[in-house]
Amino acid sequence: MEKFSKRFESEVLNTTTLDAPESRQLASAFVSNWYHVAVDYIARTSLLLSEELDIIIHSCLMGHKIQVKTTLATHAPLVEDAIRLIESIQLPLPSSVNSSTSASSNSEADALNRDVVVLTFDHSGKPQVDINETNEFCREWAARLVQAGSNRALADATLLRGWIEVVKMQLTQELNHIRKLCETAVMDNYALYEAFLYLKNNPNKDVLLVLLLKEGAADTNSKEVLHTRAAEPLDLPAVAFRAPG
Repeated sequence: MEKFSKRFESEVLNTTTLDAPESRQLASAFVSNWYHVAVDYIARTSLLLSEELDIIIHSCLMGHKIQVKTTLATHAPLVEDAIRLIESIQLPLPSSVNSSTSASSNSEADALNRDVVVLTFDHSGKPQVDINETNEFCREWAARLVQAGSNRALADATLLRGWIEVVKMQLTQELNHIRKLCETAVMDNYALYEAFLYLKNNPNKDVLLVLLLKEGAADTNSKEVLHTRAAEPLDLPAVAFRAPG
């Protein structure tokens, strides 16, 4: 909505006056397109990105930067819609989350230090992403969005945007919960075990773990708790239990 308002100001209000009939017609046409541009992009872009959407959601939650590219000027609206959707999904990560943390396995280091994910629209407008990392949680989220894009009667776009914000809020609450467990686990093995079980049974555990490991770079206590020894890329780590110090 804010971007749409700024575009209206720069493309209409700052370039013409509303005194002339043709200017009022231009303003009316711009405003009448508000729902399509500022709201309905979630459903239609989710459908467009359907095969890659869970990967894009996963990258957004991991805190990766996502570049959207195309070689055709006619695909500029696709790029603009994709950027809007990505921005609506991305979490408001704290400043302590960065890409400077090292990990004990190459796969984890890749996830922690990855800087950019590239989403490209080819000549036919088909999206392609240069990675294939996802999880159960992101697949379920993507399926919900694609379903709404396939059948507009199932969900109003404004309600869909509200649902996205609710999911993001729940994810933030999960991070806060595990963060508190990790802080307590420095002196309490039961809290450490509870954090282990919480991550083990969470369908979004790889995202939560990576975000916590990134935070651990600036938090010595959390870094001590989150020792990793993963057998598979981003699998749940074996946690080193310690006696209270």
